[in-house]
Amino acid sequence: MPFCPLEMLILGHWLLDGKDQNITFSKSLDFVEGWCSGSTAPRFVKDSFATAPAVHLNGRSFTICCWIKQTRLSGTQTIYNDWQLPWQFELTIVGDRLEFERRSLGITKWWFFRSTKLLLNTWTHLAVTWNHVTGNVYLYTNGTIVGSRSFTPGTKFYTLTGNPYKIANDGHWEDHQFYGSVMDLYVFGTALSRDEIAKVRGVPIILNKDKEVAGDTVVIIWEPPLNGACFVLGYKVYYRKVSLAVTSPWSSVSVDKNCTNHTLHLGCWKEYEVAVTSLTAANANTDSTESSFSDSRIWNFKVRRGKFGYNS
Repeated sequence: MPFCPLEMLILGHWLLDGKDQNITFSKSLDFVEGWCSGSTAPRFVKDSFATAPAVHLNGRSFTICCWIKQTRLSGTQTIYNDWQLPWQFELTIVGDRLEFERRSLGITKWWFFRSTKLLLNTWTHLAVTWNHVTGNVYLYTNGTIVGSRSFTPGTKFYTLTGNPYKIANDGHWEDHQFYGSVMDLYVFGTALSRDEIAKVRGVPIILNKDKEVAGDTVVIIWEPPLNGACFVLGYKVYYRKVSLAVTSPWSSVSVDKNCTNHTLHLGCWKEYEVAVTSLTAANANTDSTESSFSDSRIWNFKVRRGKFGYNS
């Protein structure tokens, strides 16, 4: 399959900062600081919601992801949905668990599954990936799979209801109001991989893959995170020497935000590991926050003596 930049797979993206041209809020809302400094997010309260343009999801793979901060427990709370007759899909929190639901065509069958527990009053990144070809569906929180289910490929599901999609409420008579904030909502026209979800969350992805490189001058190359509500202020390149006998502690070097590569000078005939993280604005108390090291792809390779070249 030919490489396609993640940016070209976006079907819809809304910051939900009150400035999106095609987002409408049902009432005047307060806006609070988002998950990083300089970003803002609506604070949804009783009888409030936002409407977004409909995105065609039927008969295709897709990913829905966003940041949320839930502030109270209250039965079922919808995050993003097209949940009017005939009921296309709904991403919700039921109690303290994330749920994704669809309705299959013709037999009125409700198809859903749930994740492990979510934390209150904590910014959390959510993602649901739907693979139309394999039938595999996954729920992620903060880049980790927390729920999965499959469907039989070829199963027909209901399509667009013809209404705008809703955020934070679905109009159900039982009251599915979401309490808290939602921001940086993306819809992609593919089932993203774990690395691609990490990129949406602000993690740079190392592109180097060779198991051996020639020469002690090694160029580390990475793909920058997707620019959403929070912009990269810089990067850190981590490296360490590894062996069967002992593994060295990690060393790091800071790299400018406009760079997507860095050159390391390493010893020949030795084995190394390299990882890259990003720095984004945090809050009034700290200058920046670093992407989780555990989310970074680690490149393991050996350096052998030889002519310097492009080490990918």
